[in-house]
Amino acid sequence: MNAPEHRSGHLARVVLYGKPECCLCEEALEVIERVATRIPFDFTEIDIRSDPAVYAQMIESIPVVEIDDVRFSEFRVDETLFENKLKENTTNANPSQGNPPNPKAR
Repeated sequence: MNAPEHRSGHLARVVLYGKPECCLCEEALEVIERVATRIPFDFTEIDIRSDPAVYAQMIESIPVVEIDDVRFSEFRVDETLFENKLKENTTNANPSQGNPPNPKAR
């Protein structure tokens, strides 16, 4: 799979903040996984219950998706906008990099 490099020489970093038994979080993860089949990026899924400060800050907004430490979306992830934002943040194909999301890694 060809993986675009991030402008800084690294793949874009995507973080999904959510919690178990959150249907919108599951939908967001599905969108992220579909886009990852087309545009590789580093992915981290964070359970907001693991940190009381994060929980207090995000419980009213989950799922929250960040791209390269900038909040991209809350509540719902528009697949086309997400893919376009990743393309905007990437350049130069490099087939040796890429970590598709792993929903088991929490």
